Amino acid sequence: RPGLAALAAAVTLQAVRAAEIPVVVPADAASAERIAARELAGTLGRLFPRDRFGVAAVLPATGKAILVGRASAPEVRRLLGGAAPTAPEAFVVRSASDGAREIGVVAGADARGTAHGVYAVLAKLGCGFSLSGDMLPAARAEPFAFDGWDLADRPLTPHRLVFNWHNFLSGCSTWNLADWRRWTAQSQKLGYNAIMVHAYGNN
Repeated sequence: RPGLAALAAAVTLQAVRAAEIPVVVPADAASAERIAARELAGTLGRLFPRDRFGVAAVLPATGKAILVGRASAPEVRRLLGGAAPTAPEAFVVRSASDGAREIGVVAGADARGTAHGVYAVLAKLGCGFSLSGDMLPAARAEPFAFDGWDLADRPLTPHRLVFNWHNFLSGCSTWNLADWRRWTAQSQKLGYNAIMVHAYGNN
């Protein structure tokens, strides 16, 4: 039919090429920073399926990238200028144009601060965290952008403990190492920095 043929000729579907956006972690990054960087890349990939995110060791020459690390790292310090955090576990999140690159920076005064910054970014994007898992918003149709990447915070108290009660089969008494690691990672997302373990002398 001529009408359908004209419509088919007028509508063309072009494949949208996904942008490669690396999450760059310095070589001397601590374990908490590496865990948070992997979490950031994986969650951003689910929130912005049009683009691709992965952990890398070097910033690209062009395009968008995310740098995750302590403020003492030379490249992080250069991009932040005078905005580097100094209080224990504090963080700063900024985005900056750097030549042909657009870089989002998640910087902590220390490794814990860097991790707090990562989870603050994800919370800003609508993610929720609990000890039992994460709650993610619906995936977005638009490409990734550094909108709202202007955050800074620090803990109000230096000791923030989480306690896991051994309530027999309904608690952590039956957990394996993988369960403890998952729970510990979730605790870090919530801002805890210490774990209290309940134990009797006979166990």
